Amino acid sequence: MTPILALAGALIVGSSDFIGGFLARRTSVYRVAFGEQAASCLAFLVLALLVPFSSITATDIIGGAVAGLGVVVGLLALYVAFSLGPMSALAPIAAVVGALVSAAAGLIGGESLTVALASGAVLALSGVVLVTRDRKGDDTVQRISSRAVLMAGLAGLAFAAFFVGLATTSSTAGVWPLVAARGVGVPIIAVVAWHKERGFLVRKEHRRLNLVGGLIGAFATVLTMIALQRGPVIQVVVLGALYPFSTVALARTVLHESLRPVQWAGVAFALIGIPLIAVG
Repeated sequence: MTPILALAGALIVGSSDFIGGFLARRTSVYRVAFGEQAASCLAFLVLALLVPFSSITATDIIGGAVAGLGVVVGLLALYVAFSLGPMSALAPIAAVVGALVSAAAGLIGGESLTVALASGAVLALSGVVLVTRDRKGDDTVQRISSRAVLMAGLAGLAFAAFFVGLATTSSTAGVWPLVAARGVGVPIIAVVAWHKERGFLVRKEHRRLNLVGGLIGAFATVLTMIALQRGPVIQVVVLGALYPFSTVALARTVLHESLRPVQWAGVAFALIGIPLIAVG
């Protein structure tokens, strides 16, 4: 059951990321992030009142807060990256970085470096190199800037913190760790949005999609938290890194993003490397 929950959460959150990236190209990144965080916060509050719990510890709250901070930084970085370049290429970069950092955390915790893990790391990093290659004078594809790559990498680091934070919470706390996560995230996003935009909400024509993205993300986060509380963390973390599959599929279908063959090879390398890292 744990792998199913983790994979479902990954594919669903990939759809939420696509919506966020789609809106980030049409309006303020900061307003999009605030809208999604606020919508998911309301959803978590309702769920917390409906779902029974037996006990809440300081570890649950702190773990949720760390996860919330990771989500804030990750979302902002990812949406900035998506506003600068193709989601098809940038989503795998974020996923690879997050998976590698999580694997490193496992090694520090005493896990061994297996052949599968090493192979996955080589494939994933090779994919990052290929996917960010550019050819001057080719106007048929959208070029990927170094800033976009940097922001995607930062998003991966932040999402690793999200997984680590939620992994410390217990099932006895119900949904309250996620309420704590948004209790940290929403105020930070609000301050940033006000500082940058002097406002919080996206334009009226974008609000419904912004709300949908937030609710989808909330559902995915609940699935991921349950998986982390039930099963092996390394398995859940790297299955969670498969979210680019849905992001890439939607970007290709809806936005008709065009990548050169070498860049598609990079995407393939990254997506193949992620499950190898998971097995490792």
